[in-house]
Amino acid sequence: MIGWVQISRREVARAEQALLGEGKGVRDEIGLLSIHQAISDRLFPGTSVLHTRLRYALFVPWLIRRAAAQHPRSHTTVLRDMELRLTGQLVGAVTEADAGLRGIIGGRVYKRSGAPAAQPPSFAYWTALSTWHILGAVDTRRGISRDHAMRILHEATRDQRHLAKDELGNPIYAAPPLFAGLPDEPPGLLEQGTPMTFVLTSKEHTFLRNRLLSVMRPGDERPSLLALLANKRVGLEADMPWQDARVLALVDDSDRKLLRFAEGISALAGIARGVYLAMLEEACRKQGLPMTRIHRGRLEWLVAEYGNAAMRLDLDDRPQGEVGLDDTHVVALLRATQAWIPKAGSVAGLKSLYLHCEKKRKNERARLPDTQAADVRRRDWVRYEGTALADRLHFRWPNVKRLLNDLHLGNMR
Repeated sequence: MIGWVQISRREVARAEQALLGEGKGVRDEIGLLSIHQAISDRLFPGTSVLHTRLRYALFVPWLIRRAAAQHPRSHTTVLRDMELRLTGQLVGAVTEADAGLRGIIGGRVYKRSGAPAAQPPSFAYWTALSTWHILGAVDTRRGISRDHAMRILHEATRDQRHLAKDELGNPIYAAPPLFAGLPDEPPGLLEQGTPMTFVLTSKEHTFLRNRLLSVMRPGDERPSLLALLANKRVGLEADMPWQDARVLALVDDSDRKLLRFAEGISALAGIARGVYLAMLEEACRKQGLPMTRIHRGRLEWLVAEYGNAAMRLDLDDRPQGEVGLDDTHVVALLRATQAWIPKAGSVAGLKSLYLHCEKKRKNERARLPDTQAADVRRRDWVRYEGTALADRLHFRWPNVKRLLNDLHLGNMR
């Protein structure tokens, strides 16, 4: 069951692909998602496009500790019910003046039907709890599932009654606890009729800030950009982190080079996605399906908006570390797309490369080939996804900005 195991990188990628595809123009038909994933993980470890608000990083362990007090066979069911009740409390705090449900996971589904979220907070934030050192002293190399964590907590509570104690009643020996040092729960948590918000208390702010400050780059002992931005509130008004000189001044040469590379690959990948959709749009038109020229128009806009940044990118001068460009076919596709940008005419000359990359990833689910199976796929695309536009890669920056804004606003209380 995907909802109750340690979230692997592949599963996170699938979840990101599904979410990013909903109107944000980043699906993985031609191999671009690995770029998004690798650079995001380097700059902002533990984050996900599934993340909405920072206080969920506390709500989840609070609820897991409560669920762990129940019978082991009912842990997962109890946690699911608790998360649904929390959603109700968060929805209950939304006023008519609010623009929306403000990052409440499952908020719209709850208001519509009272059903739980398909990907609840404990799924979305579990990897973050480990990466941000909130989970505690466990062997994270092997990974630990939520169900396993609740069993550990349940057994630790039970074992406390049988340990030798000192004169103050404290156990003489106990294994390092999960969620050590977690701030106290807010009053009214899970109480019906009590609204709950995402505003951090002073103690919660201090706890989360200290945890984020400890987040290093993957395989490195230097602070991640996430940690640097948790320490100093800069750049959070920018559309992208490389657009703010204060962010570039904050990082070292290695991450500065990565950010410059990210700027170029973000632009080039966005244009490549636009090329793919323009090809698909043309294939649909030839098939006789009702189509506008929305994607060709979007491609022209992408080239005008991001073409210069894409042209400045040197694909041979890559930063150290993983940037998601291991597939030589994807690199060839990006090179050809980059060479096409100055004239930006017909995309027909690029089609063989795009066909190959899509076929390699999608097999019989590919949409570009001139086959009956692709005809069916294109019909479905027109019906369900045809209006989702291409855009540059954002490397989770919108999610990170909201998390960090929550953190820094908590410091003002």
